[in-house]
Amino acid sequence: MCIDRDNFYALQRRCAEVGVVVKRNPRLRKFEAVPDGVEVGIYTPFMCNLVIPCQDIMAGGMTSKVEGFRVAVPEVLLLLKAQAARERWGSEKGLKDRVDIISLLAFVDVKFDLLEGLVRKYDRDMELIGTLVRVLRESRREYRFLGLSYERDGSRILRT
Repeated sequence: MCIDRDNFYALQRRCAEVGVVVKRNPRLRKFEAVPDGVEVGIYTPFMCNLVIPCQDIMAGGMTSKVEGFRVAVPEVLLLLKAQAARERWGSEKGLKDRVDIISLLAFVDVKFDLLEGLVRKYDRDMELIGTLVRVLRESRREYRFLGLSYERDGSRILRT
């Protein structure tokens, strides 16, 4: 979740009212809360180091409404997930990041022209695109989590 300063403090107050603690995670440069057993990462412009800054996501037309919530569009999510996957490749969360990347590419209508524009602006060294390609080429178990197979679906996704 990306949130601006004012809304962050309002969210923090509301969470406290219902007994949910919002903790600062300085190592990952984010805040975290666990309402009803669901871990939520809270990214703020004043603390995060996302490849696409929070303020750009919130102000730059990079969101859409889904069931009443403003969420990042799939193309933004792909780059953010690629950043996360690169940073924690060998961990359990890295595995989840790779599954999320494959899921987005397999099941969501990604606008590749928008993705290309985001890459030109935020990934000039092509590191994140390299991570996306690595995920698609090196993953095996990740495909199976989604009911897919590398042999059948991986090559199809890579061609897109």
